[in-house]
Amino acid sequence: MQNAILIIAHKNKEQLIRLIKILNDKDFDIYIHLDKKWKLSLEEINDIKFSSSNVKIINKRISGFLDTWSLCQITIELAKEAFKKNKNYHYFLLLSGQDYPIKPIKDIKKYLKNVYPKPIIDCTPMTKENWIYSGFRWIRIHPYYRFVEKISKNKICRKVLLLPIYFIQVIITFILQSPYKRLSRENCSLYGGSAWWILPNEIVGNCIKEVENNTKIVRAFKLKNTPEETFFQTMAMRSKYKEMIDLNAPDEILQNCMTYAYFFDDEHEPTGHPYILNINNLEMLKNRKELFARKFDEKIDSKILDQLDNYIKGVPR
Repeated sequence: MQNAILIIAHKNKEQLIRLIKILNDKDFDIYIHLDKKWKLSLEEINDIKFSSSNVKIINKRISGFLDTWSLCQITIELAKEAFKKNKNYHYFLLLSGQDYPIKPIKDIKKYLKNVYPKPIIDCTPMTKENWIYSGFRWIRIHPYYRFVEKISKNKICRKVLLLPIYFIQVIITFILQSPYKRLSRENCSLYGGSAWWILPNEIVGNCIKEVENNTKIVRAFKLKNTPEETFFQTMAMRSKYKEMIDLNAPDEILQNCMTYAYFFDDEHEPTGHPYILNINNLEMLKNRKELFARKFDEKIDSKILDQLDNYIKGVPR
């Protein structure tokens, strides 16, 4: 059962190579996008490229930014490269360069074989009361938001600086119509969830076709906030596999996918970004149902990756 692993990477070359090597298996082909903002020499790129025989670094490099269409575009470019090599992959697994498996590779392969062709994706239907609707309500002017976020870390100052853009955003949305209204005209039911998924060949192929044809649906998603957390869910629910998807209730936030992210617990305040996992989280990770977890940073804590390597390879403690 041949599968394609799509990796979006933007930092930590050695950790990326480590991820490639632990995923080295005849049933996995690995496709990697290196962020355009990541300054790498040709020698460093070759270190990644030749770290395993089943690795392909795609030539097209895009600057990826959270909450923008750029992350969907990167994913589509990775998938297109995979289809060039093999049009018959069973699953596509989307990972970041800071993800890592938390189960032995043989167990991951067994899981994929047993559930195929079920889409493994965190999927919540949109209502006007939940978090998903806010992303479709306005046309978001991303460059200005990124500029404000870059120059100001203070929340109050940031809100003051964003006041003019809120006003402009309302006017532009009124004139051009919101992504929500545009998609409603296409009878497109909307869904959202975690950005990390495992999807069967046909759904990914349909996503590529939608993007290549630049359909009205795609043009609406390009205008919204956090399309990487809604586009693939919406496309999956427009496929013949929609009845196989485990839907969350509209008021639930479950991370119902196979990549665990550590956002909050009783001791930490949620920040909107996953915490870096460390050696103290090892036993918790080994006991979780997911196949992968994020985020890891070997510059902060490499011991947890050392221990996960032993666990994945079956090395006694």
